[in-house]
Amino acid sequence: MARELQSERAVIVGTPVRRRNLRTGQVDDLPPLHVAAMLAGMWCAARPEVPLTNKTIYAQGLTYRYSQVDLEDFLKEGVVPIAQDPEQGTYIIVQGLTTWRKDTNPMRRKLQGVSIRDYLTRKLRLYTKKFVGAVGDSTTVESILNAVETALAEEVRGGRNPEGVLTTGTGPDGEPEPAYKNITAVFDGIELVAVEFEAHPVGRWPTSPSPPS
Repeated sequence: MARELQSERAVIVGTPVRRRNLRTGQVDDLPPLHVAAMLAGMWCAARPEVPLTNKTIYAQGLTYRYSQVDLEDFLKEGVVPIAQDPEQGTYIIVQGLTTWRKDTNPMRRKLQGVSIRDYLTRKLRLYTKKFVGAVGDSTTVESILNAVETALAEEVRGGRNPEGVLTTGTGPDGEPEPAYKNITAVFDGIELVAVEFEAHPVGRWPTSPSPPS
């Protein structure tokens, strides 16, 4: 199913769990759809820059214990697995992933990336809404670009903004990269249809954790 979906808007959880029923006191076997509902609630409650990777879920066990190879196959195919932390004994989300596999773009492949992208999209729409219907001259375009830069600058993570979703980084050549750059206006004929920019979102540590063994 994950291969067929190939979407940053689709998440598949492949691990059933055992969880105590608070009404009966019995431990029930819950299929993956229940685990998916738990993850959805956790994702909705988290800030956009917070990853679900390594977060604990409430469970008393797994109905099937997957091997290391199984967990790695899940991740490769875009399925979110649950595993037991061998040190704490708790049950954790191995990685927060979508089913997107057309490339390695973290803004589509990681739940954290999808959240950041959607958050920035909403914020930029809010900051540029006042320009809808305005005269499309150079002054308006400059004002739009300035509004976008202001919105992005507010999201740069630092001492004064510990919850920003953008951060400085390092390019392929090893040189420092700004948190955002190359803000440009895109025209279709005489109408401004979009604003494009490059940005460096915050990630998670470590960047590629191995599944618990």
